[in-house]
Amino acid sequence: AEQFLTIHGEKFAVVSVLLLLLNMITEYCQIINDLPMLVTDILGKLVDMLKFFNARTCQLVLGAGAVEVVGLKTITTRHLTLVLRCLQAVMLLIPDIKTHFRKRLTPKKCVLLLQFDQAQEDIGSHCREINHKIITIMDELITKLLAKWEVKSPTPSQCFKTITKQLLKLHEALDDLVPPDHLQALFLGIEQNFKTCLKSHLNKLNITNNGSTEHGIVNSELTHMKGSVGSLDHITAFGSSLFDIWSVNR
Repeated sequence: AEQFLTIHGEKFAVVSVLLLLLNMITEYCQIINDLPMLVTDILGKLVDMLKFFNARTCQLVLGAGAVEVVGLKTITTRHLTLVLRCLQAVMLLIPDIKTHFRKRLTPKKCVLLLQFDQAQEDIGSHCREINHKIITIMDELITKLLAKWEVKSPTPSQCFKTITKQLLKLHEALDDLVPPDHLQALFLGIEQNFKTCLKSHLNKLNITNNGSTEHGIVNSELTHMKGSVGSLDHITAFGSSLFDIWSVNR
């Protein structure tokens, strides 16, 4: 079971490497309390450590290095999200670390604090990449499935059953890891891309909202999806908004 950490009122599911990093950060901060003359040296080493943590996690997870290093079969969306939350926890702490060091620097040396800003910017960029990767994983799966989808009875088709199943699995994997607003944003992004892909496929098949049998089948597929995914906790995506696909044809 994951351990949870609360930072500034926000709950984080963490992995052991983050706890180790936080202990090291605490030790560095304690050193400059005890040996203030080392503040500039310690600041540089702490920034280097933050940058290394960010770069290494990027290599292991986004670069899939962990597949080789620790023998993981694949990097899952849950792995990605755990890393994302660890990095977000570090980002939340950087302003506190910066304040701690500012109090111990001479005014001329405060320019060194900009290194923390750069580290935070790099970590933020990495977080956005991970977020994009999670959405991309679902996009690629949906695109592949819809390419083979045939608009015919019975519904729901195997294609839509599989897409729905993957969306439910994603929600289950992430619901206890990310805040509701983050989960909502992720699913809205996935829904938007799903609708774009579906519209494109329907255009190729020349299916419109003209009351045809095919039109009814598509609506039936979407109704089943809405019933399964649209009622999930913390998200409004994949609800009635699914039927927006017809709006451009009116």
